[in-house]
Amino acid sequence: RRGGMAPQDVDKEYGSVPQAEQGVSEKGAKSSNTSDETKPVSLLELYQFNTPRDKLLLILGIFAATLSGASQPAQLIIFGNVLNGFNLGDTDKVVDQINLMALLYVAMGFFAMITMTIQTACFSTVAGKQTFRIREMYFQTLLQQDVTFFEKHNQGSIAASLMESTLLIQDGFGEKFGSAIQLSTAFIFGIGVALYHTWQLTLLMFGVVPIAIAVMGSTSSMITTAEEESAKAYNSAGSIASESFGAIRTLASLTGETGVIGRYRVLLDQAKDAGIAWSWKEGVLRGINALITWGMNALGLWFGAWLIAQDMRARSQCNYQTTDSGELIEPDDSCISGGDVMICIFSIFFGSINLGQAAPGFSAFKLARHEVSKAFAKIALVSPIDPLDESKGAALDDVQGSLEFRNVRFAYPMRPDHEVYTGMNLTIPAGKTVA
Repeated sequence: RRGGMAPQDVDKEYGSVPQAEQGVSEKGAKSSNTSDETKPVSLLELYQFNTPRDKLLLILGIFAATLSGASQPAQLIIFGNVLNGFNLGDTDKVVDQINLMALLYVAMGFFAMITMTIQTACFSTVAGKQTFRIREMYFQTLLQQDVTFFEKHNQGSIAASLMESTLLIQDGFGEKFGSAIQLSTAFIFGIGVALYHTWQLTLLMFGVVPIAIAVMGSTSSMITTAEEESAKAYNSAGSIASESFGAIRTLASLTGETGVIGRYRVLLDQAKDAGIAWSWKEGVLRGINALITWGMNALGLWFGAWLIAQDMRARSQCNYQTTDSGELIEPDDSCISGGDVMICIFSIFFGSINLGQAAPGFSAFKLARHEVSKAFAKIALVSPIDPLDESKGAALDDVQGSLEFRNVRFAYPMRPDHEVYTGMNLTIPAGKTVA
């Protein structure tokens, strides 16, 4: 098992990696650690590069997601009325009630289709445009940097980081964020509907909901953390592969293939071991969550039946009665019915599921917000030499074209003690080409 091997152990087994490749990998790690310390930007700054039209689409998407979330509790109300409709004593009333509920279901279907279409289209459009602008500005900023910047940072990691960050931003601000708003809204409206129909049962079942939410939240958080760890390991492995292919001649001349393969394998083993470890924990948590969920439903059915029985014993109008002429009198609408109990149970049941499913969306939004902060920090970088800025520098009226270097000393920033030029003198006359 090589997942826990230290670098020196890898060198012993696979051979040492050339110093050039090691230096580049360390630079990538340093730059990655530095960027991770960036503080997330405020919510108002997240969309600073979006146009007013994009912000209008965002508001429309949030409104559509809210309506879409409210549609699920509304469907549960219809379902409860269907159950009560089947218990009506008059056949004609049963048919009329069920037909009305069927039409309402059709209307809710069209309503959900419209709201979810608007929700998905708006969030995806805004996220796509925002990612495009960030990627464009990010790339332009990189092109404006001088050579010293690329000496201090890993070129392979810069390209991989640009693509990875923008994909995470688009993923976190897009459809996932809209779904998270929709699901959390469904939870809030579901609790309100449950309290309205049977508040006693709602309070009892709601005591179990935090446990289920905590388990689902832990599962989602664990999955997100594992994905981040795996992504870091795979990113480092990809950086090593990119550097190796880019400097394959140097690598081959120094016979460093074995060492690079060893380091690449260690990083892959780390990602694999992390995935295996969290998969078992995730399985246990999902099993516990299933037990809590079905136990909560059983508790709701038992207590709901007890409430209906108590209502029937306490109030005569909560029982079916007949008049002297034999006409059936149905229970009063103020009494707790089977439909009320099922509305309450399913509202809390689906509400807790919705809140648990919303957690990954909010986690993706949080991660995207962090990536935006890193991207904004890099976009704000100012290069001492900007090749795209034509306002700086002196414009000479008369240019002879002769160049002369006197006693030039130069060393790369990452290797200041190793001078490439020591007292170099060079004269290039006008009109002469030097390579």
